[in-house]
Amino acid sequence: MPAKSTNPEGKRAQSAWVKYYHERRTDVRDMTLSSQLTCWQRHLVAEVTKEIVARSKFEDTVRLWSAGSGIDVIGLRLKKRFRKSLDLTILDVSRECIDLNRKLFDSAGLDAEFAVCDIFDCVYVRRFDIVMNSGLLEHFGRGEQEKLLSIFSRSLKPGGVYLTLTPFKGGRLYNLCRRKMVAKHRWALGPEEPVESLTHLRGDDLVLEEEYPVAAVDQFRFVRPAFPALGTILLPITLLLVDFDVVTDPIMRRIIGGYCLFDKFVKKKE
Repeated sequence: MPAKSTNPEGKRAQSAWVKYYHERRTDVRDMTLSSQLTCWQRHLVAEVTKEIVARSKFEDTVRLWSAGSGIDVIGLRLKKRFRKSLDLTILDVSRECIDLNRKLFDSAGLDAEFAVCDIFDCVYVRRFDIVMNSGLLEHFGRGEQEKLLSIFSRSLKPGGVYLTLTPFKGGRLYNLCRRKMVAKHRWALGPEEPVESLTHLRGDDLVLEEEYPVAAVDQFRFVRPAFPALGTILLPITLLLVDFDVVTDPIMRRIIGGYCLFDKFVKKKE
């Protein structure tokens, strides 16, 4: 979920997401701990888990900020696993999104700190070990992306990490489907610009340590909304690719590219 923005595209994206959550304000049936995660969601869970485990050797409580959270099924899984050893803050600009998150966590008997705030106005000085988000940076131009990185840097402890997933410019099938849905006015997720790389961004003391594409098979989820007839025909193949993505995803990444770009930034130690 994008934060508030001063540029027209960012404002349009914010409005689209607020509407998206408004339409889903009472529906949490498909957002439980038992729900199957997508390939990109599982990847982010795995990467954040590695960071939590590494820090748990030296700290009783690891602090995680889900910044621009959306419906935070990733935070939910992490909190379920780590319980009191994980201090989780969930922030989004949409009050209805945060209300959905409260309902989701309450139904699972889990706790977190919830905040409704414009990310550009929210800085937690040196509070967090980890900042994570997905589907955020692509809604902004380079200047605002760098502002966000600076905010995340100031919010991290020295040695902390920022982990993010962003729609990838090299995702051939996803970009084809997105353009088709935009042309047909069926794209509900607001304006966005898939990224080729984040290597050009600068964010105070944040240094890019890793970057690579992931989750090629998740692109097939866009085929049916973009091309209904073709998507129906390909549905059995799509389900097969998704169900066995441990095997199929590396193969599909060579053919159609990844759906998302994963980036890991590390804050310099003093």
